[in-house]
This record gives sequence, structure tokens and C-alpha cells, in this order.
Amino acid sequence: MITVSLDPNSLREFKKDLKQLKDTIDSQDLNMYRAKKYREHTVDMVRSGTLNLRARTGLTEYLMGNYDPLSVTGKLLEQMKVMPGAKKSGEAGYFGGGPEVPSIGYRKLSYTDLAILQHTGYRIPLQGPKGKKVRAWFVACYGIHFKKEREWLIVPPRPFMHRSLDSYERRGLDNKAVSEYIDKKLKGVFV
Repeated sequence: MITVSLDPNSLREFKKDLKQLKDTIDSQDLNMYRAKKYREHTVDMVRSGTLNLRARTGLTEYLMGNYDPLSVTGKLLEQMKVMPGAKKSGEAGYFGGGPEVPSIGYRKLSYTDLAILQHTGYRIPLQGPKGKKVRAWFVACYGIHFKKEREWLIVPPRPFMHRSLDSYERRGLDNKAVSEYIDKKLKGVFV
């Protein structure tokens, strides 16, 4: 006769391993790791030009040449942060406060403001007192004169974070980040 039974020590070790796996999956550290990986992916995508964020107007192309707009915006990408969120989440993006962007405008912008403008686009007035200053600046710096009836310069939206997130998820990089993290934390636990 053969008797089959569970070894109580093995069962305790197995329960301990399962608890460690559950704690690892349920940790804020895992979500912070995922947020960091997304941030790294976004920076790489913008710097490599693969998000297709090209100059979209003849004026911009004339002033700057054909370029990836975010690659020349100073420290915008460096200012993208990762921080703990609510309920064990991790967040990547631009958060209130922080340093101001050097600006020729009437209002100082934070990097959060600049990221929002990249996402939504904006209009630069060419009429009224502000428009007069803008026109004068273009004439002084570039010798460009706008038609008197022109009211706005339109800067189209460039939602680089959403494009990057779409690419990140489509390529399965979030699942890869989760697997990497779990493998590092539980190395040797499940053999």
C-alpha cells in the first residue's frame, strides 16, 4: 500500500512563497517600476523621433527646419517625473510646481504648463497689444511680416504622452516590466 500525504513543512513553505508573490504583485514598488519604465520609453521615443512629432507649419519649418519639436524644448523630457500615487499606484508625468521654463512671454510657465500646451496645442495672438509684441518679435528676430488681417498663429497639439503610452502598451512593454520586476524580486523562490 502507498500512502500519499502532504508534508506540513513543504506546505508551509509553499504558502509562504505564495504570500511573497501576492505581496510583490500588490506592491507600490511594482507600480513605481512600471511608471519608471513608461517614462524611460517616452523619453526614448521622443528623442529617437519615432513618435512622428514633426514641425507642422511652414513658418515653424522655416524658423527651425524639419525637426522633432519635443527634442528641442529644453528640459521638458527631463522634467517628466515618477512618483507614488494613491492606493499603491505609481504615476508618471508632470506634476504641479517645479521650476519655470525660460520664457519670452508675459507669463512664466512651469514644465507642467508646457506639457499641457504640448497636449492641447495653443494659439498665439497676432492682434491687440500682445499681438503687436509678437509681430515685433518676429520682425526683429526673423524679419517675418504677417498679413495685417491674420489673427492667430496656431500651434497644433502634440500629445506625446498618449502616443507613447499607446506604443508602450501595444508592444507589450508593461507586461514585460511586470515580469522583469517579479523575476528580480522572487529570484529563486519558484524554481
